[in-house]
Amino acid sequence: METEQLKNKPDFRERLVSVFLVFVPYLITACISAIIGILMFRTKEIAPYGEKCVLNLDLWGQYFPMYFNNKQAGSLSDMMYSWNGAFGFNNWAQSAYYCNSIFLLLFKLIPIEKLVTALDIFCLLKIVCSSVSCLAFLKYKIKDGTPLLIAGAVGYSTCAYMLAFMTQFMWTDCLIYAPLVLIGLERLIHQKKPVFYAVMLGISILSSFYIGFAMCIFSVLYFLANSVLLLHVERTEGKLHFTGQKNWLISAGYFAIFSILAGALSAVTIIPVGYAISQTLAAENPAPDTLEWYGNITSVLQDMLPNQVLHLEYTGANLFAGLAVFIGIPLYFSNENIRRAERIADGCMLAFLCISLNCNIMNYVWHGFHFPNQLPARWSFLCSLYAVLLTCKGLAGASSLKPVQVLKSCIIGILVFYITVAGLGSTEPYELLPDGAWRNLLGIALFLMIGNVAGQVFKDSDEKASFIRQYVLNRKSILFWTSVITAAIMIVDSGKSFLYVSTYEGSKGLQVSYEQGYTNAMVKSVKYGQQWKNDNTDFYRVDANSGHTFNNSMFGDFHGMRYYSSTMNGKVFNFLRFMGNRVYADKVSTVYSLSSPVQNSLFGMKYFMDFDKNLNNVVPNMTLVEEGEEGNFYENPKTLPLAYGVSDDILQYEVTEEIRAIENQNHLVNDMCGEEINPYRVMNCTQFSYENVTLQENKDWNQNFFINETDQPTKFHYTYAIDRDGPYFIEHNFRAGQIHVTCGEIQKNLHPGDGGFAYVGLLKTGDTLVIDVEIEGVQLGCCGLNAYYLDEEAWEHAYEKLSSQGLHVTSFRNTQVKGTISMKEAGLVFSTIPQDGGWNVYCDGRKLSTQTAGEILLCFYVPAGEHEITLRYHVRGFTAGLIISLVSLILMILYSQREKIFKKKEVQPVAETAEPEITT
Repeated sequence: METEQLKNKPDFRERLVSVFLVFVPYLITACISAIIGILMFRTKEIAPYGEKCVLNLDLWGQYFPMYFNNKQAGSLSDMMYSWNGAFGFNNWAQSAYYCNSIFLLLFKLIPIEKLVTALDIFCLLKIVCSSVSCLAFLKYKIKDGTPLLIAGAVGYSTCAYMLAFMTQFMWTDCLIYAPLVLIGLERLIHQKKPVFYAVMLGISILSSFYIGFAMCIFSVLYFLANSVLLLHVERTEGKLHFTGQKNWLISAGYFAIFSILAGALSAVTIIPVGYAISQTLAAENPAPDTLEWYGNITSVLQDMLPNQVLHLEYTGANLFAGLAVFIGIPLYFSNENIRRAERIADGCMLAFLCISLNCNIMNYVWHGFHFPNQLPARWSFLCSLYAVLLTCKGLAGASSLKPVQVLKSCIIGILVFYITVAGLGSTEPYELLPDGAWRNLLGIALFLMIGNVAGQVFKDSDEKASFIRQYVLNRKSILFWTSVITAAIMIVDSGKSFLYVSTYEGSKGLQVSYEQGYTNAMVKSVKYGQQWKNDNTDFYRVDANSGHTFNNSMFGDFHGMRYYSSTMNGKVFNFLRFMGNRVYADKVSTVYSLSSPVQNSLFGMKYFMDFDKNLNNVVPNMTLVEEGEEGNFYENPKTLPLAYGVSDDILQYEVTEEIRAIENQNHLVNDMCGEEINPYRVMNCTQFSYENVTLQENKDWNQNFFINETDQPTKFHYTYAIDRDGPYFIEHNFRAGQIHVTCGEIQKNLHPGDGGFAYVGLLKTGDTLVIDVEIEGVQLGCCGLNAYYLDEEAWEHAYEKLSSQGLHVTSFRNTQVKGTISMKEAGLVFSTIPQDGGWNVYCDGRKLSTQTAGEILLCFYVPAGEHEITLRYHVRGFTAGLIISLVSLILMILYSQREKIFKKKEVQPVAETAEPEITT
């Protein structure tokens, strides 16, 4: 018997072949997606096919420095908090929003010089991985080995969303995870195996909190649409009976419980980032109170057409995933072999997704209950995924339909396609349709018809049939080869559009830049940042004027002030804007201005890395400490420490919407010192004139505006007589145009977008300062301008007073600062630390109560005498989130191992023993 079993058991080679055949479709899919991605690299001259890279726009200006910041993190403290921007920020929350891609774990292993190239490769790998995960889902759902599923998976991986948001690196991980989440949902619904779903949804949320939120909504919709298969309607004795309710309720219970566990698994990021986001200005956006439609259904359908320009600003959605959707979806809904309830549920979900793309209220909900800043429909890849699913179900099921049903569906799809291209109502005709679009669409329809008709004519033959009838002209072979040809058309269609759109100029296509310039800027920031940043026994801030990024201090790991992040604390943003610093992206960024020596000193700016060698034209009162080919390096001789004693008046300092930069800095100094100092003294304007405007003057600069009712440019002219030597500055409230400054040999052109104040230069008594403002194309705008000189004696007095009771830092790490302070008398200590609820202060080991100045900067009272001060930071919600995540993980492990844990040991029956015979 054993010999017979061994003969029937497949040997190792057979098992290897069978495993290989299982993986062949995935290998083919991965190769096709990789080839399309490589061709795109070649088209865009991305290395190794050129000197360019995908690093561009926000990926360089915002995200890549964050990735590098985490690469340099050497401890949990560094992961929790960072000082490398905007006074300091919650790095754990920022990472949950931007930096938790699994690909970024490899960053620590890659040399600095190769990081840009590595990111390019990661983008290519995401295309490949998303195609493989999509194929796994399609095969699991459709239970079919047709090549059409490979084409659908390739179409998904090369969808318009992938190309549009390739540089939004933290979002595209979820294109890989979404199909796996749906596999988990299918296992939950039909097999009552929920763990894989919970784990994959939890990973999606951990990967990107923002996109993970949309994944949660989509999971609910998918469950509702697909769990209807558990319900049945039966007719017995003329009456309708519903069955399957118990089965559905069990699945619903599993879904509810394990969705909660998925959220709990990611609680270590959800809770902290929830606290952080609640403090952003975006959290204050009101919900829409009226329903608005962005367009009609045709405008949504046009986003599914090939060669569509990428939607990167405000409107539209990136939906294209192949032309076959126009044929496959009608085929699916006309297939009566699929239960009507299933088709109705899928139709409702598809309609809901289309409505969500076109409705302001649903747009608000899908984006985490706020309206996103640019970059619209950030969840639209889920629409593409669902469209691909229904398309593949329709195409795969076409062979079971009658030829007339296939013909009817193809006609409907072609008609919808024609209406979409032609436009409807307010939607304009589509002008970017490629020449081969109609050919590809008709080709798909034609080969579906050929396969269907031929499959009906040539039935499978018996063993006596001829070789051709047995192996070539039979139903199975014909359906296979027609599906291969149809799949090839689909792949060419989606791949060609992917490649073509990538070539569009500007924001209409994929933007790339030269890799070497970015690498050089990064290496230089790291080199000099390490040289000039403080060690662990001191604290001060450093800034640099180059790097082409808004987060350059994250590269050099120095404590700079420039910052750009959607997790930016709203009160920090308001305070820095109130000081007159430039805002790049509304509510989420600040570009710190070095032009004010007063602001630099108050905020602890000690060193300036002048890579462009132009700082002398930007800020006065600096000492050159090193000069080199790559830049000059300056020191601020008046640098205040991280914390110092101030007057109680600072607690009354109010941050408003009126941006009078230098005046606001004056008030800050006055309230700190508890006396009227005004280091900046306002100048009297000797001559003021204007052209082509009517002024509506008001003391409140926000209400001080001009009206221009002509086509001529608006002009303002200011003249000031200089009556003393010294550094001079201007503050202004213009929002557009050009500001031209002239005084002797000094000539400067300033742009209002660069901030609310600027350094003019060192002027001399008897000079005449002339400022001309010219604005074109604006009929209504704010206006206001003042000139100031810095009273250096008054500023010296203020500096001496504030520095006399400063905190001397003796030990520094990101989440804990220790130092000593000597107070002449009990009083208030002001710090340049933003209090987001995570900072605690201890004086000689005793916890102090804290307050804030300007609604955000940490203050605390210290008794008279010398004391040891300790400042400790904890991420709000981290401990609770970690405990919840661990408990959730343990519960899921226990559930998955429940059979082993609770399995009763089988009791072996005791063998009966015969009584020994008694012989006599």
